[in-house]
Amino acid sequence: MEDNVLVDSSWFIQRYREGKDPFRLLEASDFDHEFYSCGVVMTEVCRGVRNRRLYEAIRKDFAVMCWVPTTAVVWE
Repeated sequence: MEDNVLVDSSWFIQRYREGKDPFRLLEASDFDHEFYSCGVVMTEVCRGVRNRRLYEAIRKDFAVMCWVPTTAVVWE
């Protein structure tokens, strides 16, 4: 998993503030990595979304990302 990247919520949030779609940026990336997310990142990104349609679109985009489960071991 050393060639993989867990994308932080702050990166997603900043791209939205810039008017950019972070998921499309990840898709267009020429990095030779898999991009991962986790429940904490998704929650942090989604918690500030007020537009229901955007919220649902973000959840759908997160659903197709590679996922790191946040088990008790991870929290420890």
